[in-house]
Amino acid sequence: MSPASAAEYAPSDFDVTVSGNTLTATATVSASAGTTSDMVGVCARDEDDANVDFPFDYGTWIGRTGTDVTTSRRLPAGDYWVWPCVKVDGTWNDLPGGHIVTVSAAAAPAPAPAPVPAAAPAPAPAAPSGGNGTSGEAMPTGNLANWTQIFAEDFTTDVARGGFADAYADRWTGYDGFTETAGNARYNDDIISVDNGVMDMYVHYQNGQRQAAAPIPLINGEWGGTTYGRYSIRYRSDYVEGFKQSFMLWPDTENWNDGEINFPEGGLGQEFYGFNHCIGNPANNCFWVKHTENTTDWHTATVEWTPSSISFILDGRTLGTTYDNIPRVPMHLILQLQGDNWYGTNTTGTGSVEVDWVTLYSWNG
Repeated sequence: MSPASAAEYAPSDFDVTVSGNTLTATATVSASAGTTSDMVGVCARDEDDANVDFPFDYGTWIGRTGTDVTTSRRLPAGDYWVWPCVKVDGTWNDLPGGHIVTVSAAAAPAPAPAPVPAAAPAPAPAAPSGGNGTSGEAMPTGNLANWTQIFAEDFTTDVARGGFADAYADRWTGYDGFTETAGNARYNDDIISVDNGVMDMYVHYQNGQRQAAAPIPLINGEWGGTTYGRYSIRYRSDYVEGFKQSFMLWPDTENWNDGEINFPEGGLGQEFYGFNHCIGNPANNCFWVKHTENTTDWHTATVEWTPSSISFILDGRTLGTTYDNIPRVPMHLILQLQGDNWYGTNTTGTGSVEVDWVTLYSWNG
């Protein structure tokens, strides 16, 4: 990061506290002339100088009296150099006050905030819940009105990186060993592990190339999807430059012209979108929604696809529904991670995308 224009910005009361493997940083950042920042928060590097930045605030006004910043993230045991930083007009400014922070505890999934209450109109009544609720929301089990549950994964078998494909072979497959479509990352299922009921996809750079993943659930142990369905994913991610999530419904025909539905799609730890690509002209989107909260907190993302509509639902609240451009072919879910230079070109970024549970339903309405 460049220290350009750092003299225009100043931090005060910068402090980092450590509780277990959770670091919480606070600072007050002021500017000699008020401005709206691209990003403001706390930058961090590990002992190998890898990027482990905290989640940033976006589009924040910074004035002469100062703007308070509070941000947290989990890190494994080790020493970290942390400092306040702000990005304005595309330029990073490293601010004074940086220091070393030591994490002694081993990493473990953090408790999650309570899910956002549902807003009217509410979705279908929730099914009975099961699972361990690691993220603060237990996996639903059983059928819903108009929906039959056909897949439920709560990740009850722990497995180290490199062992997921074998340990979960009867329930998951995925892309592995080749470069993803955009050409910015290599699919590598060795980055996937499971610990304490949570699947962890550890994105990072290896041999100069981004490492990503795209696990695919198997319905009754078989590859392939359904025509219409309900798909729910309980997930969170660290902020990592240069990577994005693009969880998607992709046609079994492998023909893009048959449709594509994405939700959530966006930079890791940043705001995100839902897209319905135009059938027959998939380079364009016929419908989209945007959510300005970032993905560093736990969320439940749901797509409901029926013969007459597609709805994007987050934490029980419907962000938008379209009644046009409805795919008519079987589609399957892919938990795709990709490299994307739109979200930065930093070559030292590392972090995790965590999934607590996944449920799939077929339409019976």
